[in-house]
Amino acid sequence: MYKNNSTYGHAGSGSQGFGAFQSHLESTGIGGAQPQLGTQQGNYVNPHYLGREEQIVQQTNPQSWYHPGNQIGQSITQSQGQQSGWQTGYPAGNQMGYAGQQSGMQSGFAGQQTGMQTGMQAARFGATELIMIHEALTDTINGINQFELYRQHVKDQQLMQILDSQINHKFNCYNKMVNQLHNQGVGSIVPYRTAKSTGVKYGLRQPGAVQPNTGINEMDDRDVASAMLGCNKAAACLKFRGALECADPNLRSMMLDCAVSAANLAHEVFLYMNQKGMYQVPTLAQQTTQTMMGVYQNVNQPSFG
Repeated sequence: MYKNNSTYGHAGSGSQGFGAFQSHLESTGIGGAQPQLGTQQGNYVNPHYLGREEQIVQQTNPQSWYHPGNQIGQSITQSQGQQSGWQTGYPAGNQMGYAGQQSGMQSGFAGQQTGMQTGMQAARFGATELIMIHEALTDTINGINQFELYRQHVKDQQLMQILDSQINHKFNCYNKMVNQLHNQGVGSIVPYRTAKSTGVKYGLRQPGAVQPNTGINEMDDRDVASAMLGCNKAAACLKFRGALECADPNLRSMMLDCAVSAANLAHEVFLYMNQKGMYQVPTLAQQTTQTMMGVYQNVNQPSFG
């Protein structure tokens, strides 16, 4: 490496060389920020190359005079300006970002609270009772659809009257359950009332053979009545079971009324079939009946509490 005591202020130049160098920078109007660093960097610059570079740059563009010390000074000045801008912009930007974050968090929290409140308001029924009323409504729809299909096969006028009356009551139960589900407010369902019974006939009276039909055209009154009985029995069991665990008292009361109605519908069909000889009630021998009844005796009830 070369060492030169010229006016360009390289290592070993002394204060006179550095002063001349600084004066030259100021006279040319080219910033010489951080000249000390430029002087230190002179340790690694070839003075012959530097002199030649100076002449070329001065001839082509005097305003862009090149010198390693000047380049480093400009870089440091830019770095300081960038750091100054960052220090100035960071607090404001950070505060704005933090304010935006807080605003977003508050908005999200408010939305979450609103969603929770809406969900709590919508959860008027428990999961179990909601599933049970869904099953009850579906069963009622199926019953109505089946009974409508049976009408074309009914020949007995009494059975037709029973069928139509039960379809109308099923529609009534369905609409009231839907209104209760939608919180529209309805009165209790009046349970279905059957006609006064003339008494059940006991014993087998030469019952006829029973077998599946091999075609749709073979369906008769007994088939229709038996299908109606099975449908109503299933509906009664389903609605009684649904009422056992209802949390909402109004829904429970309605389910009980529907269950009682289904039981009465089934009993009406049973009475019709029994009177027509379609559903005969077998009995045991008199001695067997008395023996079974005599097994159970009264007991003196103890006092509790």
